[in-house]
Amino acid sequence: IFKRYRERRQRWSSQEEKRIKRWTELKEEDYVVHIDYGVGKFKGIETLLIDRKKNDYFRVDYKGTDRLFIPVHQLDRLHKYVGSSDCPPPVYSLEGGRWRWTKQKVRKATRELASSLLRLYSIRKTIPGRSFSPDTEWQLEFESSFPYEETPDQLKATQEIKQNMESPTPMDRLICGDAGYGKTEVAIRAAFKAVMDNEQVAILVPTTILAEQHYRTFKERMAAYPIYIEVLSRFQALSKQKDIIMGLKEGRIDVVIGTHRLIQRDI
Repeated sequence: IFKRYRERRQRWSSQEEKRIKRWTELKEEDYVVHIDYGVGKFKGIETLLIDRKKNDYFRVDYKGTDRLFIPVHQLDRLHKYVGSSDCPPPVYSLEGGRWRWTKQKVRKATRELASSLLRLYSIRKTIPGRSFSPDTEWQLEFESSFPYEETPDQLKATQEIKQNMESPTPMDRLICGDAGYGKTEVAIRAAFKAVMDNEQVAILVPTTILAEQHYRTFKERMAAYPIYIEVLSRFQALSKQKDIIMGLKEGRIDVVIGTHRLIQRDI
């Protein structure tokens, strides 16, 4: 989840949904989705004579010999197809109700998910959480000792996390970022705040190598403070594991970093 400090790369902004704003964004053979007819293949613009009037139409080919001609002023009905793999999508037929059934199925699943989330968050609002104290002098001193200049996103994420921690409502937050964007420091500051309020912190990582890396990182950052940090993994001797577990139970260890060994029943 977290990585060590690295040289920061140039940022990029996330794109909006693949809504087509200009027809020039479309290329022949692009897969598109019509809001009423589903996935087809864009074949360009054709001029048709209808009722003695010539007009331009987008041509979209569907399964078999099915073709759909869409007036150019209805561009908003088309979206670029965005798939989860490089494999070409199945093209729909204009006959039958497969696309209609698919949309109904998605709507139903979306409603069920929304209802489930609404119930979940309603319950969360009624469950009292752990409200942490405001930042201490040590917290401010610790954060100012960071040897790099924070990015705006780092500062924003850290501030919002600390606000969540000080709130009586249980925190529900996920920090996403590419390698080198400073997630580790955000986690370190949150862990430091928890320890300053007499709580223990567990840092869960996917591999033992990463556990060792973060152990060294946490030790280095918190070296000037009376914070006891340990690393725990299944590759350690059983006697060492038992000693660390006992230290956790007795409150001697403030921060423990480890793999899935941290979520075993004896922890």
